[in-house]
Amino acid sequence: MTIGNFNVLLHIAKELAANMSIEFAGAVLRPHAEYMVPEDKKTKKVLENCELAGFQLIKEGKMHPDVLKQISKPLIKRKNYIDENI
Repeated sequence: MTIGNFNVLLHIAKELAANMSIEFAGAVLRPHAEYMVPEDKKTKKVLENCELAGFQLIKEGKMHPDVLKQISKPLIKRKNYIDENI
């Protein structure tokens, strides 16, 4: 799964926000979250950035694109993911 797999879901969320006259603040997108392991360095970094995004949302009303990009970073190489899921 890549970040692009969320495009339809993201579009729907934006439309819902617009239909309800509320601002869409962004989305925390986490591809292949099933590979998050509690003691893994990459997992810890993702969770730290999730916390940071939450603070940014509360304090500034938006999440910074660079933080969202860090949250969405792959935890497994594409080839390995494909090999494991075929």
